[in-house]
Amino acid sequence: MHGLEKLVEKIRFYPERLTPHLLPGLFLGVGLLAISSLVYSLLMTGTGGSTTWYTPLVGFYVVYILASSISSYRLLKHAHRHLVDSGIVSYLKAKELGDKDAIIKLYRGGLLKKDLPSPITGLVLVIASLGIAYPVILYIVEKNLREHIIGEEKTFLYVEPGIRRIGVENLLVDLAATLLTLGFYMVYWSWRIVRVYNDHVLRMHVYPKLEKVKAPAPMGDVVYSSPVFIITGSLLVGTGLTGLLGIAGFKTHILLSLGFGFLIAYYSVKYSRKGLSKHIFGLLCIIYLFFALGSIAGFLAYPGYIDYVNNVQGSLKHLLSQDLYVLARNIYVNNLVIASAETVPVIGLIYLGIGLGSASIYFGAFTAQSILVHSDPSPLLLFIMPHTFLELLAYALMAAASTRLIMDREKKGIVLAGIGLLVLLLAAFVEAYTIVLSRMYS
Repeated sequence: MHGLEKLVEKIRFYPERLTPHLLPGLFLGVGLLAISSLVYSLLMTGTGGSTTWYTPLVGFYVVYILASSISSYRLLKHAHRHLVDSGIVSYLKAKELGDKDAIIKLYRGGLLKKDLPSPITGLVLVIASLGIAYPVILYIVEKNLREHIIGEEKTFLYVEPGIRRIGVENLLVDLAATLLTLGFYMVYWSWRIVRVYNDHVLRMHVYPKLEKVKAPAPMGDVVYSSPVFIITGSLLVGTGLTGLLGIAGFKTHILLSLGFGFLIAYYSVKYSRKGLSKHIFGLLCIIYLFFALGSIAGFLAYPGYIDYVNNVQGSLKHLLSQDLYVLARNIYVNNLVIASAETVPVIGLIYLGIGLGSASIYFGAFTAQSILVHSDPSPLLLFIMPHTFLELLAYALMAAASTRLIMDREKKGIVLAGIGLLVLLLAAFVEAYTIVLSRMYS
């Protein structure tokens, strides 16, 4: 037995424990609940809400940072070790089979992995970023493990692993679901990664060495074959939680808005593979849907957002009293900031989600006040007003332009952005004209 065979004989593969990776999601959920409410208090009143009863719950976010740093370290350690050890074992197997193509593929795909940071680097990044880096590390680990599993099991087990490769689009969905569910989706996300890893270890590296024991079948990948279930469920949960928690005094619409932003980015990338008209129409429908869901959340949470409605109405009072051209200019400049930010890939679309979420929460709460207090349902007409359609169409055009600018379609992106700005200008004049007419007949 030569040296390589002796080395392979000593290599052992072990499944990873699940509990250390479930804790971050549990602590994150409670921590985000308190932090989002405190941020709202800071923005609305200029104070951090230090006297509120839920302020101590921010400590759960600190616990999340610590738990996620440990989880990150363990995941990266196992991934690094598995890729190297598995590469050595697979190399020997391929060599014995005389499969040179497999040797080259496994060597490149396993031993030369450069995407994974070291365990210590991951731990430091998570702590230094206050936990923000942890979801990205989850994505990087899962992406590399999936690619490794698919290649190795196809080569030696001659079966389809039942899982898919993932890309940045999947990260956007997971981030959106995490935010929309107040962080609790991360419990499932972490479970999924450990489950994929453990199933592979048992199927590929443990049971094949044992006799009369059947290896587990491929787990399947319903989530990434069709993420519609996760997106739909997360949107419903996010809308309901934002509304119900608003009644209880928690202001979590910031998380709902961020979730909208990540999903707008996801759909913009997804629809960019289709024709231009489908890209724009798809984004327009998504933006309309998100505005409607945010309005429902604001309507439900009206008791908790009375101060928000009153503050915005006070700010709008002077604006709405101006003449047509000044009013149109001010509306356009305000919307132009959001539209211009959209041209920044991904991050700009997240900014759009924040603006869309905040506006829809205000509109929903304002509508609730109008119906419940004044018995006036007329604000609901906003959904079918011409300027609403034009404004959301402009945002859809800018979102499509943003995506196409980074996908080797710069000319189309620039033209779309120009059209979007013109539509936004038209929307400002239509809205200003509508307001002036309403003043004349009120």
